[in-house]
Amino acid sequence: MKARSIVTVLFLLATLGCQRKPKVEVSSIIIQAPQSLSTKGVGTFAALPAGRKACYGINVSAPDIAPTYVSCSPSMGIVAGYAASGGKLEAAVPRGANRKIDLYLYLLATGDNSPCPVMTKDLSGARLVDTYHVGTANVNLQKDVETVNIAAVFPGAATNLASQLSMPSSCTSASTSNSTPGFGIASGAGTASTTNINLRAKIGTPVGATATGTGYELRLNAIR
Repeated sequence: MKARSIVTVLFLLATLGCQRKPKVEVSSIIIQAPQSLSTKGVGTFAALPAGRKACYGINVSAPDIAPTYVSCSPSMGIVAGYAASGGKLEAAVPRGANRKIDLYLYLLATGDNSPCPVMTKDLSGARLVDTYHVGTANVNLQKDVETVNIAAVFPGAATNLASQLSMPSSCTSASTSNSTPGFGIASGAGTASTTNINLRAKIGTPVGATATGTGYELRLNAIR
């Protein structure tokens, strides 16, 4: 009788161990990236800098979506993108209420028409100065497929993500924007300076040296 009881208990434990966890139901959300500056239904982008390709990405956050925190970056949940103008942004998001969807715009360098990069959960450094928060939608996801409309507005070239989030200067001091550089050497000899950088140059044969500083290393090699 005791042996039978032990076998029964072991069988019940084995059965419980084989039970699968409840499947989380998800919705596939679809967002259409703006086709042009005057696309209706998604806002008016009247001040995009000329010659810079626009890439769009989304970040989905909710009380039950675990956030990712990176220094000098906004908190990120589920991300998707980047997609070029007219493309589609899709993401699988757990169903539920209070899903916040933030739309981001990333601008490539002037004249750069290469494919949009993959959006990551780290928007720190150089990404801060070339990324813009342009819209938000708060939705409840219940269906298998949900189409989300976001009213989007470009805040202006100077109001990038670093400015919008009031990030300290230390978050962008070592970054390089995709926009036109703010300094350069245009003569046989001269000095160029910008924040935290002072560059002196002279045309001729370098003797070979290494200069280092916070966030950079400059090496000179003689060319014979």
